[in-house]
Amino acid sequence: SYCTAVPNSTGISAAIGTTGTPSLSSGSLGLTASALPQNSLGYFLFSADQGFVPTFGGSAGNLCLGGQLYRLSNFVLSSGGAGQVALPLPFGGLPPGLTADIGIEWNFQYWFRDQNGGVPTSNTTDGITVVFTP
Repeated sequence: SYCTAVPNSTGISAAIGTTGTPSLSSGSLGLTASALPQNSLGYFLFSADQGFVPTFGGSAGNLCLGGQLYRLSNFVLSSGGAGQVALPLPFGGLPPGLTADIGIEWNFQYWFRDQNGGVPTSNTTDGITVVFTP
């Protein structure tokens, strides 16, 4: 993982992680986000580039991605009572024209709704880099 997440309304910083393996033949890669506010909606973002933009677009969080951003916004998730989400990487639901190939490096981050002093805003996890293997 890389980049610094800002504490959210729970008082701690949300974290991104993975499950499975980045092997394209296994197709088992999953993304996770934890330490989220309960019942918060959000989705995963990704990019080929890392970046750092503090409080981007009025968010309380840091954008850890750079260059062309892609959103997995067809897969909006709720953190539920546990304050966590999981998503098997939807290789069949990637943005048009985008494919995962061996050796390609993608950087992921989770963007979610939050509150700052009772005012609605958004926040993010830290970032994580995945390199796809055969």
